[in-house]
Amino acid sequence: MIVKKIFILLIILPVFYNPADQFDNEKAYFYFYKGKTAINEGRYKSAIHHFSQAIKYEPSNIRYILAKAQACFEASEFDKAMKTLENHKSNFSSPEDRFTFGFVKGLAFALNGQHDKALLVFEQTEKLAHQISISDSTMLSHLYNNLGCEKFLNQPIDWNQKMEDKPHLSISPHAFPKAWPYFIEALKFDPHNEAVLQNIAFIQKYCECKIEKQQAALDHTIIIDNLDKPGKVKSENSTAPNLPHFVYQYLPNKIETIINTLNHFDEVLYVMDISASMEEEIEIKNKKGTRFQVMVDLAKYLTTQLSADARIGAISVGSGCDTLPELSVEPGSISRLGLLNQITGLHPNGLTPLNKILETSNLLFSDSAEQKAILLFTDGLNSCGEGNTCEIANDLSLQGIQIYILSFLLETESEEEYSVFDCIATISDGDIYEIEGQNGIEKKTLDYDPPFYSLLIPQDKIDTSFCLSTFRLKCDYPCFPEVYRIVAD
Repeated sequence: MIVKKIFILLIILPVFYNPADQFDNEKAYFYFYKGKTAINEGRYKSAIHHFSQAIKYEPSNIRYILAKAQACFEASEFDKAMKTLENHKSNFSSPEDRFTFGFVKGLAFALNGQHDKALLVFEQTEKLAHQISISDSTMLSHLYNNLGCEKFLNQPIDWNQKMEDKPHLSISPHAFPKAWPYFIEALKFDPHNEAVLQNIAFIQKYCECKIEKQQAALDHTIIIDNLDKPGKVKSENSTAPNLPHFVYQYLPNKIETIINTLNHFDEVLYVMDISASMEEEIEIKNKKGTRFQVMVDLAKYLTTQLSADARIGAISVGSGCDTLPELSVEPGSISRLGLLNQITGLHPNGLTPLNKILETSNLLFSDSAEQKAILLFTDGLNSCGEGNTCEIANDLSLQGIQIYILSFLLETESEEEYSVFDCIATISDGDIYEIEGQNGIEKKTLDYDPPFYSLLIPQDKIDTSFCLSTFRLKCDYPCFPEVYRIVAD
């Protein structure tokens, strides 16, 4: 492979783009979810099929188009990736979307060995980046690295059989000075881009480095401000004081990840499913109980363990479709002991008016909260009325609310329902945690990496024998990659 994936989520692309109707949206995301599952399992041709179905139901969704291109890249079906992009080019209408289109189109040409076309598209994309002032440093690092690769690989020389094992490309010495400045530029935007570092290390074999004295290295050190800035962390006092000790009968294993995640929020709202289906039996640590009992133990445990800085509230989902929730507490409006008492007083009953509760849940958060999270305990979806649960989650996300799901529903039991969970968590930048009984709690959210790559020079296919004996590049920067790893405090 000549590609190194660099994990990033560079652009937050909304999952829904003014849908024609609710059914098409739900079906589209269901196939997108199946495609993510397939690509995660290495079934790339199946992923292409599922993403194609998602596009069929929602043809204007850029996220689905890029996902299909991603699957085509993985399956080495580069012509199909190109056709997908061209067929949906009109959907990339904004300047930022046109930048994305050019970047991925350049990748398709590069991966298909059409280096002259890839170079042309990347150069056009670079001009567009300047015109619209793209500010994403990681994306720009990828772009300049890929420009460097294509400057290097766009050779007017045919592949030959000079080497014994497989065809190699004879590289002209002129390729080195053409590529070098682009790699240096890429490293300025992202000193941690491993592909750039590997490409620079390769070219440095042919460099006469400009280091007469130590000061030369210091003069060219790249300093990046605010790099890898940590998220908001609460105080070291991780537990609330003056709370009674509880004996937990149905507490699953591996709950620490959830505690660590929620401790980064100012306000946390439990959305607790108390519908009749929560009386279903589950076995935790070889002890049989109900989903409802497990949920209550989890909520009580979290209430005693979350940081004292966090304000916690709760609202119930159950009873009738038009009845008021049995429990509705704004985060921080009562003491934690008072909240524990109210949680203990809940009983499973009725249906699941989930959409109705989620739609108004934002009203429970305070205006002063910067970091807000919902923790949804549930074993299913809305069973009252209409509405699109994922669209509601999108609206909450736009108000700065992230949604985490503690699911009693197993992924293997219902793909369609689980795809909605996946959509809720993905669109709100949250996660799904599945309660797997004896195995404890497992994170189940499927990550999706858009096709934004940094290319690698295919060193095993490069014939540099001529360059080794005749060429040395006069490098403008010190030839020590570690110099570029320095990060400002």
